[in-house]
Amino acid sequence: EEAGAIDGGNAYLYALSGLAAYKVNEYVTAKGRIEWIHDNDGFRLGPTDNVYEATIGATVRPFPKDSWGQNLKLRPEIRVDYADDKVFDGEQHQVTFGIDAVFTF
Repeated sequence: EEAGAIDGGNAYLYALSGLAAYKVNEYVTAKGRIEWIHDNDGFRLGPTDNVYEATIGATVRPFPKDSWGQNLKLRPEIRVDYADDKVFDGEQHQVTFGIDAVFTF
């Protein structure tokens, strides 16, 4: 990002991620994700250089054989974030839980 660094110079941001999914059966697919982002110039992350994230979750299809119900997906997950500095309300880490429901048509 041109002129995006704290000192007015160009900002460089690096990120890597890994994703995995395993279909346990017709009802459940287990999922995992890890990510790393490096922002040495403070463009996106502010006072910290590195943030790491790991998430485990699932996609649940409660009605996989029903003509309408097969379109419903429930996706719970748990996520852990970690940073080099205390950027999460004065902590270096945070844990969050989430769930969503998707109905496709």
